[in-house]
Amino acid sequence: MITLEKLKEMRACPLAIDWFVSKDTTDLMTLYEMAKEENHLDWAIWYIVRIMNRQQQIQFAIFDAELVLDVFEKHK
Repeated sequence: MITLEKLKEMRACPLAIDWFVSKDTTDLMTLYEMAKEENHLDWAIWYIVRIMNRQQQIQFAIFDAELVLDVFEKHK
């Protein structure tokens, strides 16, 4: 569950806070899907990474790096 108080505490940007307030839910997965559909996936990822523990953040970083490794290799 995402709350307005938590977003403010985490210093979310004003646009993201306004977007969140305009929604009718606090459910993380529902908000993730809405953000994805409305081209705000970066806001969803910003939040998710901040609620992860250190090990999860490392695993996420490795996953992301693996997604673009072939692009990097082609442009060396």
